[in-house]
Amino acid sequence: MPCTHGYAPVGERCHGVKDWHATGGTNVIGALIKGALLTMDLFTTNINADIFYA
Repeated sequence: MPCTHGYAPVGERCHGVKDWHATGGTNVIGALIKGALLTMDLFTTNINADIFYA
């Protein structure tokens, strides 16, 4: 989803177009047991139910 708002210094207009969500990202899933981090895994894809439950 493209951003419809941007940021600029006070008193200046926000110019230009940049799709900040277009670049790849990394998702992390971790497991906690009694508040302690047991394990985690990094994914470069979107997390769906198949990945979550695997």
